[in-house]
Amino acid sequence: MAASSPREYLRSLRELPTLPAVALQALAVAEDPTSTASDLLRVIMSDPPLAAKVLKVANSVHFHRGFAVTDLQTAIVRLGFSNIRNLLMGVSVIRTFNAYFVGAPYTREDFWVHSIAVGVAASRLSGQGTQLCASSSFVMGLLHDIGQLVLDRAAREPFGHAMRTAQEIGIPLFEAERMTLGCDHAAVGGELLSSWRFPKELVEPIRWHHAPKHCEVVHRPHAYLLQTADWLCDEYRIGGSGNDHPSRPMESTLRDLRLTDESIPELVEKVRQEPLLSLLLPV
Repeated sequence: MAASSPREYLRSLRELPTLPAVALQALAVAEDPTSTASDLLRVIMSDPPLAAKVLKVANSVHFHRGFAVTDLQTAIVRLGFSNIRNLLMGVSVIRTFNAYFVGAPYTREDFWVHSIAVGVAASRLSGQGTQLCASSSFVMGLLHDIGQLVLDRAAREPFGHAMRTAQEIGIPLFEAERMTLGCDHAAVGGELLSSWRFPKELVEPIRWHHAPKHCEVVHRPHAYLLQTADWLCDEYRIGGSGNDHPSRPMESTLRDLRLTDESIPELVEKVRQEPLLSLLLPV
């Protein structure tokens, strides 16, 4: 019998995943207004594979400025604090959960392409609201479905049943999860991030991205933003989250984010062309 609460699913894991120290350090440095590029440089240099990834991104077409970057300090200046934080968080989280894809009902690449795409879409859409933060929105998007990996590991058979139910009767995956498991992946993801001591401004929108109206008022704009970015990437099949029947956000949400039938395809194409979709994927 499956558990019924997010906390129970985390407890049922043989080993609770832990976020690498480098990600926590990067988050702390990026959020500290007194931090300097040297502080961030020390964090990156503690992890050579991560340092190589930073240089690769800095020399990508998206960030290229006419000359190659060969040192990390210049790479940090070129990318900026928020992009560096996004990169470090992305690579660290992807590493942490790599082992979770053995026998999972979706491929590793499909899952991460979807997650990164939602982060990119949320970051781009955040420019439409004064209450929205682009760099935080990216991290939220990257992590929004992390609870699915926990459910698949902690309750593989019931979670697989939920996925089949969603496909067979044509409902969103989160609804089938609630029917079968007693809670959805968003709630489980929020619980995991809370256990990692992530700030509430990241945790709460993830916890409520399938029910934004229940989110605390101060964090609600990001919950609606995340819901919309997730819907877009599911609707246009950018990667794969196992959700073949996404629920469309309220029209008022689409209006607030200035999304129209004309602008949506343009945004989707920009997300598809985003270099991070390939640069952040694990090798």
